[in-house]
Amino acid sequence: MIMDSEYVFDNLKPIDQLRAKPVKLIQKKIPSDQWNDFDYADPDAKGFDGFDVVWNDLAPLIGICLIVFAELESELEYNLYELVNDRASQLGMVVTNTMSFEQKLQTYITLLRLVDPEPNTQYRADISQLKKHLKRAGEVRNIIAHAKWPSLTKDGYVFSSVDTIGSSSLELNLKYFELNRNKLEEYRAYLQGVTNAVNYIHSEYLEILCSSITPRQNGTF
Repeated sequence: MIMDSEYVFDNLKPIDQLRAKPVKLIQKKIPSDQWNDFDYADPDAKGFDGFDVVWNDLAPLIGICLIVFAELESELEYNLYELVNDRASQLGMVVTNTMSFEQKLQTYITLLRLVDPEPNTQYRADISQLKKHLKRAGEVRNIIAHAKWPSLTKDGYVFSSVDTIGSSSLELNLKYFELNRNKLEEYRAYLQGVTNAVNYIHSEYLEILCSSITPRQNGTF
């Protein structure tokens, strides 16, 4: 459903959500010697209380984003089960039971590419774009789910992962991602848009998918 919203993915039809660019991840690096400063406040922020910001303002949006991602993962799983075996979901559940989200999306995209019976340039382009969206959706979920909220800075950045030490660096850097209210709303809209994109693939290319699945019902390959 298209919404009148300031967030781009709320205002797009499913086909446009699919073919739009993935949402950007805004980040900055902070030297790891600031690790012990995780206390919901910056020392020079004149009383900035990050705990109240997280608890009163951001907590509902954090939960909404994770719920919407769960909906996306469920939609991905359902359609993946159909590609594995359209007669029942049990086989798909068995096959994907121990898979991470990344492994599910890789298997899903591979199967979608296999069921293209004839050269179809737009189909292949849409599947490639869907893969980009699913990968970015997984990154968004991980950033939110693994964020260390006591590290919230006054300008709305939160520590979520550590850079490995490279040849050009002698110390670890902490990756801080923008996770203020506006960014979380943007992520919420994006995750819903990716869910719509998954649905669009199966509704738009249903004939292709069904024609490729049907031979397995007859015991032929």
